[in-house]
Amino acid sequence: TTYYELLRIAVLVGALLLLYTQLWGRRVATLGGIFVVALLAIAFRRPSLYLFGETDTIFLFFMLALLPALLAFNRPANEHLLWLWFGLPLLFALFFTLKPRTHIYIFFTPWMLLVGMTLQRLEGWLRQRLQPNLVRGMGVALGTSGVLIFGIYAYYFFIYNQVEVLRLWETERPAGYWTAYDTPDHLGMFGFPLAAGWKVAGALYGDGTIVGDYENNEDKQWGPMWYTRGERQCERTADWFFETSSFEPVSPQRYQTMMENLALNNFKRWGVVTIHDQERMVIYRRAMNGEEFAVRTLPLEKFERQFDWSTTPDLFLTYPVVNPPISHPLHVNLENQIWLEGYDIAYPQPLKPGDTITLTLYWRAQRPIDTS
Repeated sequence: TTYYELLRIAVLVGALLLLYTQLWGRRVATLGGIFVVALLAIAFRRPSLYLFGETDTIFLFFMLALLPALLAFNRPANEHLLWLWFGLPLLFALFFTLKPRTHIYIFFTPWMLLVGMTLQRLEGWLRQRLQPNLVRGMGVALGTSGVLIFGIYAYYFFIYNQVEVLRLWETERPAGYWTAYDTPDHLGMFGFPLAAGWKVAGALYGDGTIVGDYENNEDKQWGPMWYTRGERQCERTADWFFETSSFEPVSPQRYQTMMENLALNNFKRWGVVTIHDQERMVIYRRAMNGEEFAVRTLPLEKFERQFDWSTTPDLFLTYPVVNPPISHPLHVNLENQIWLEGYDIAYPQPLKPGDTITLTLYWRAQRPIDTS
């Protein structure tokens, strides 16, 4: 939660002020504290004030605030190491990484260790002035409150799956929790219960209702690979197309091309996957000339247990493979430009009229090729 992050920031600022006090005394530390608090307040409320022309100077202010900690060689080695472990990755991730996203986690571990060290020192300071039982009771009360406040939020975000909180943020956001943002950035975030209907596709593949190659409109293919249990994905030979309401779909240009190919190759709507009575996936099937399908409604609730019971935890990957095994190696040199390394051929046995024979050719370029 935002409360959790603000608490961590406040404790870290306290640790920095304590370090200033140990280095220069209380008066200088007070001035340094005012500087750091003002720095953070401006960074949160008016970051544009750090802009001079097109140059963002906020890095310099953060660097000045952390520099005493990074150069505190007279402090105990374990404490100094924590500041180095925290400060250098923070500066790198926030100011020298184009898209920080999950890269910020590289400084979270030392951050939490610094928070823990500061809280432990606070506890020792209180024990010198208050009764031990009172200090212990305060710690238990604060710890319990933190677990409840932060734990409920984490449960609602990462475990509760009756409502897709991230997808329906405007109406389903946790009540009573103020946030510093209007809508969470869903890119580069993991662990949220999101349902796109892939369990239905996997269950239909599993019971033989769906047979054949497929294509889909998702940009990242790890999910489709896993849910279809490694079924072949190939736009050219696909008999099925799964259109999901993914947070990370293919580019608009790529999506338009896909939709044009669906119409060109006579794909028709075959089924609609619903989750809590809301449409999440449309399944298209390649049709014969003049063929139409009765579009069926496929509720996730009807298929998810079937998928869960029949699914093993292994992850099927169709790519990337550095050196795929080749059933029929050839290593044929084509004009010193490309090698035909070999081929695989697969077909149902016994082979019957109308069956599909899949031929996979393995090529390796010997140099950049401008024309095909």
